[in-house]
Amino acid sequence: MRINSFNLQSLTMLNLLTRKASLALVFGLFFITSCSSLNKTESTTINPSDPGPLEQIENINEIIEQSGPNESLLLRKAELFVEAAQNIPLPSSRKPLYRNARNTLNEGAARFNNRAQEFNQILNDAWSFEHNSGVRLLQTRINTSRSEQSFDQAIEHLENAIIIQPDSLSSYNVLSTAYYSNGLYTSAEETLNKLLEVNPDPDRVAAIHEKLAFIYLESGDTDKSVSKYEELQIENSSSITIKHGLINAYILDNQPEKAAQQLQLLADEYPDRVTYLESLASVRYQLFETGIETLLGGDGASVNINPGIENLISQLNEIKLIYDNLSENSLLDEESIYNAAGYHTNGAAYLQDLKKSIDLSGSISELIDETEVKLLESSLVYWEQLVDLNPDNIEYLYTLYTLYTRLEMFEEAESLEQSYNF
Repeated sequence: MRINSFNLQSLTMLNLLTRKASLALVFGLFFITSCSSLNKTESTTINPSDPGPLEQIENINEIIEQSGPNESLLLRKAELFVEAAQNIPLPSSRKPLYRNARNTLNEGAARFNNRAQEFNQILNDAWSFEHNSGVRLLQTRINTSRSEQSFDQAIEHLENAIIIQPDSLSSYNVLSTAYYSNGLYTSAEETLNKLLEVNPDPDRVAAIHEKLAFIYLESGDTDKSVSKYEELQIENSSSITIKHGLINAYILDNQPEKAAQQLQLLADEYPDRVTYLESLASVRYQLFETGIETLLGGDGASVNINPGIENLISQLNEIKLIYDNLSENSLLDEESIYNAAGYHTNGAAYLQDLKKSIDLSGSISELIDETEVKLLESSLVYWEQLVDLNPDNIEYLYTLYTLYTRLEMFEEAESLEQSYNF
């Protein structure tokens, strides 16, 4: 089939990036709750609404000075510190009292090991009060769109919980997630690093590092994200989520070659997973575009560009093969068909631009012509499918009409124009 030689400007280059961008983070990566770096807010002024507990603490201190500590006095002293803290309306003002409560309870548990469970129970109850208060505020804020003040108070409750139990995985977990969900990536990162310091549980370390890698990715620090994911993959080569994260990091760090290598491995291992195949096609198209832009930006004469062009055509052929297989197995929805149509149509347009811009030898020029015809014929099938699926879509109709004309299928073009009156 011959190609009509009218200016390809009439075959508009599709703006695939808007749809294709969604494939960049295609695997639904999620942030699993993790950890936190505590903001060290020291409050020197304590004005509890009920001074009773503090007065009782002073009395206990006098008794301890005179007769020495015993378990009952230390238990009561810790309870009073907790009571005094919880009498203060602002959670941010409770920190010094909670520190005193924790220090008292740790001292008691160390001195009187036979009653360690009672000391720990007071800590656990205080921790539970603050942790759950923070979680409730975060949940209420999500459900009712409450103000920033409720978020700040939730953070303060969680920080209190960490003061009470400095190695609490759960509180660090929720705190880091709260920061991440609100776009405070630096705070989320600090929180995770703090958790690694206070609770370096070997069973948890890999998961924490994976969350750090994802935060680097989300915050735009793609170099650190790639490095972290590569380290994680060495340690756990079978983890699918780490593979997904590494691919996303490569894509966002503008390393499509490495992303394509990883995606090819996944596609080979899971040949029925459409997501992997379409993502591979997306990355291969990115490689093709980058290569075309490099060639068009050079002078085209100083080096032998034939191998480069052959490699670009190879990328397009790989994309075509992917979508041929998906189409043959009826695995394409409208979005996928649109992407397939766009890759083929745009690929042909780029090749014609290349041929117009650079002096090419006869053999490579013929190869470009053959590939262009093949791509346009393949894209025609997809545009026809799109029109069948959505006959009111002007973009689909106009592109199909332009392709009919481009391929000298004038009867089909006229029939389409008369049928849809556009």
